[in-house]
Amino acid sequence: MQYLKFKVLNFKGIQELEFDLSESPLSPIYLLVGLNESGKTTILESLSFFYDNLSKEKELTLRPNVVDDVHDLIPKSKKDNFNESISIECFFKFDQEDITLLKKFFSKHKARVDVINDTFSICTSYEFKNSQFQKKSNIWDIDIKLRQARQTRTRKLSDNQPLWDDTYQYVVDLIPPLIYYPNFLFDFPDKIYLEEMPAEGKQQTFYRRVLQDILDSIQNNLNIDTHIVSRVKSAKPQDRDACESVINKMGDQITRLLVNKKFSIFKKGTKRKDIVVTYPRIEAEGQKCYVELKLKEG
Repeated sequence: MQYLKFKVLNFKGIQELEFDLSESPLSPIYLLVGLNESGKTTILESLSFFYDNLSKEKELTLRPNVVDDVHDLIPKSKKDNFNESISIECFFKFDQEDITLLKKFFSKHKARVDVINDTFSICTSYEFKNSQFQKKSNIWDIDIKLRQARQTRTRKLSDNQPLWDDTYQYVVDLIPPLIYYPNFLFDFPDKIYLEEMPAEGKQQTFYRRVLQDILDSIQNNLNIDTHIVSRVKSAKPQDRDACESVINKMGDQITRLLVNKKFSIFKKGTKRKDIVVTYPRIEAEGQKCYVELKLKEG
């Protein structure tokens, strides 16, 4: 799926903007060039805000929200009595793979596709009255016509509310993610807990999932609970040996990626660096299992 264009209205310092991405350059990279305080960051924030508010949270990330309070989006010059809407409209284009997946999706719902327009749009709108937020709406303009099983009449997708609701979420999941990082500073934890802690924040959950992703990449059906936590809490020598093997493979896998010539985050010519995952320990308070990541040089 391709992003074609964004239309932004009344978003912070943006009064009205059309941001066209339909003409692909020789390189699939777009640069925003402008003076300080000319609105580059606000454009990126509007794109990120649009994606983050399409539906419920689709993936766990450490990205901060653009704003904590939607009232902060009101343009400063209009804060005294804002009776308009803040809106971000995005235009998309399905590729052939998307259309094939949609046809399979409708087939499972016993519907045959007659028409799928390969372009559609979504407009996320926030309505205000007297500078107070009233309601949010996601307005779709999508042209899909279907025939249900054993029916000859073609109907619009929007005529079938239950199927429309399922299709909405399915299409949202197909949309490529928009990820905006204000900077590249990460608050990396000293300890990564392998079990859920009481009242833990998003950070621990995120990095625990990263560790599971690393185990998945080893492709040996390993998981944190069975092959690490339960073995750490076992008194059997063979469990400790098996757990050490998992931890060593995890460290090797991280190192393999980070020192890869194509992706290395280290300067060329420096001493060899290895990422060491420490053997899990059990926190005295709470009896929860954790590991630490350490950098070994030379």
